[in-house]
Amino acid sequence: MTSFTFRPVFTARAVSMALLALVAALLLAGCSGDAQATEVRASGAAPASTPVARRVYLVPPPSGVVPVQPIQTVAPRISARAAIVIDDATGAVLYEYNSRAHFQPASLTKIATAALAIDKGKLDRIVTIDTTFDDPSLDDATEMGLEPGDKFTLRDLIYGMLLPSGADASIAIARGVSGSEAAFVKEMNAFMESLGLFDTHFIDPHGIGGPTHVSTAYDLAMLSRYALRQPLFAQAARTEAYRAVGSRDITVYNTNPWSFLYEGGDGVKSGFTEQAGPTLSASATRNGHRVIVIVLDSYQRNEDTTALMDWAFHTFCWNDGVLGCQRPQAGR
Repeated sequence: MTSFTFRPVFTARAVSMALLALVAALLLAGCSGDAQATEVRASGAAPASTPVARRVYLVPPPSGVVPVQPIQTVAPRISARAAIVIDDATGAVLYEYNSRAHFQPASLTKIATAALAIDKGKLDRIVTIDTTFDDPSLDDATEMGLEPGDKFTLRDLIYGMLLPSGADASIAIARGVSGSEAAFVKEMNAFMESLGLFDTHFIDPHGIGGPTHVSTAYDLAMLSRYALRQPLFAQAARTEAYRAVGSRDITVYNTNPWSFLYEGGDGVKSGFTEQAGPTLSASATRNGHRVIVIVLDSYQRNEDTTALMDWAFHTFCWNDGVLGCQRPQAGR
């Protein structure tokens, strides 16, 4: 009979390593509650007991070179109570005034509603309208024109929200995506925090809002920068008219004239309530360089935006390597 020598699988060193691993696991388990709480606070998501999906959204990384001012110039005087100008590619702030102060954003809220809905996907899903939109707070709100029983795709509702600034479409999107407005708003706030934007608090998906429905010029600029990376959002933001074909046809028109009057204008969204005053998120691209301007509570919002956009394009330049510092030309 062949003999063999039994060799223990676990050496003394292996046993020691296993014991150390067990101790480490026990220590980590003891801290798991604190670790979980830290994750919840950092992500803005609700605890596991609340049915809000956790998701990490990718903030557009800086690309290219930050534009420079060869000659320092003073920014134009504006009527807005808060404003910011950023370079889209790098996210660099070119100008800011009260950019971190809280203001009501009005319909700029719908940028977040659209961006979140687009990120969650299923844009060709049919949404059945199941409400009458008869809340008194909506009496002065602009609408897409939805009626109970209407059936439209989520894509159609996004156009119906962004172009005519339809509060009814905002509500339909919220209910269609998350089951209720309250659930969707919770996701909106978690979405903003996931983008690293912590100075925003939404209480509805359309921006009629109230004193606690607030954001900042900075947060709205970075939100716009994110949304413009979404092909559907970028296309809708620069569309003048759109025909939604569902259970019936509805044609909607863009209520943000600035985008179509300014050379190179390609978005984004205007807003107004009595409490917020006129607001505007604007984007323009020249020579491949995009600038985003936000003005809040500005009773000359188009003039303020044009002045800041002209100032940015005329006084900043982008180092394009071989060609050196190139100032974008109008209409490019």
